Amino acid sequence: MVTYGVSEPTSPARRVSTPHGAFNELIYVHQVPLPGSAANTVQVAKMCDAFTRAGAKTTLVQPAPPPDAGHRLAAFYGLSHPPKVAAGFAPKLPGRMLMFGLSACLRHASRRHSLIYTRSISVAYIAARLGYNVAIEMHEPLWGDKPNDRKRFEKLIQARAFTSLVVISEKLADWYAETCPALAGRIIVAHDGADPVTKSASPLDLQGDFRIGYTGHLYPGKGMELIAAIAPLLPDAQLHVVGGRPEDISYWQDELAKVGTGGNITFHGHQPHSEVAGYIAAMDIVLAPYLRFVQGLGGKGRNLSDWMSPLKLFEYMGHGKAIVCSDLPVLREVLTDGVNARLANPDAPEEWVSAIRALHSSPETRVALGARARVDFVEKYSWDRRAEHILDGLRMALTCSPEKSAV
Repeated sequence: MVTYGVSEPTSPARRVSTPHGAFNELIYVHQVPLPGSAANTVQVAKMCDAFTRAGAKTTLVQPAPPPDAGHRLAAFYGLSHPPKVAAGFAPKLPGRMLMFGLSACLRHASRRHSLIYTRSISVAYIAARLGYNVAIEMHEPLWGDKPNDRKRFEKLIQARAFTSLVVISEKLADWYAETCPALAGRIIVAHDGADPVTKSASPLDLQGDFRIGYTGHLYPGKGMELIAAIAPLLPDAQLHVVGGRPEDISYWQDELAKVGTGGNITFHGHQPHSEVAGYIAAMDIVLAPYLRFVQGLGGKGRNLSDWMSPLKLFEYMGHGKAIVCSDLPVLREVLTDGVNARLANPDAPEEWVSAIRALHSSPETRVALGARARVDFVEKYSWDRRAEHILDGLRMALTCSPEKSAV
């Protein structure tokens, strides 16, 4: 495996009572208000929670938070250590992200003691220009239709205050290393994660004697296309779809009705993240049915399937469930067919049906796959492991770089 900065999870997991290294405040600046339904809000909330548990004094800066934002985040996402939540100024004007970053830095951060952490190129750029130590997390490449982002990113990584780039897969790290040679040694690979299941969630009483589950959005390529194709071929199973916007659910219900199928598919709609565990616990098999072209929120024709690190995959692993997943190169960074999951061709619904039927007839195989998936999850992919891994990489970067001033 190619090493980019600190690319392997640390071991074993640990807790520290006080931060150590080159900074003692982490200011997570995120442009999307929390709580929300998008996957990025789950990831940000969970990472702030985990950063705090790992010993970093963490503040989440977002546009216009309500007075009780911390309590709301704790309840909505099931956080044990919710961060302090603060407001950033983000007017609906051109350059709003630059102003948001500017206000976040000036109001809430210290050049001497803080590190700005963000998923916004504009916020990272303005923070670095102001001299604040900054790290940026990216979940996709720099797309060609955003020339301003490209220019700002190139200036960002040359800035003295730039610390590290955090990415969610080795495939994405390869792209940035080849595209931006100045990043050499400053890329941290940290797959996404999930919460450990410390006690079994109470399974919900769902329909069906054999239950197959999917959790997540229904954007094009996320997998509802495959679910619709395999459902008629599995008449003895009940498929439960947890998530999706009302308009997406209506679309698929209409599509299924047109061809007279879908009688064994139940749509549960979007659920608070803290309640999803009960659905997963009730499933016999869980699906990650990504197509070769996956769109995220907003679409715009961008394919995420080469770079993604899906939250649901780690949630499934944390629950110790038997997973049937699309056989895509980036997902093989986490899953191995026949070891911790069954992998199937996303272009061949019959492979999915065959894998599901084999698991249906072999409860012991389901248990074995799920048990190994959970072991792999605990060792590598919990939010705590991810937070500790990233913090270690950031502190190493700040401590070891001769071009950085001590903070």
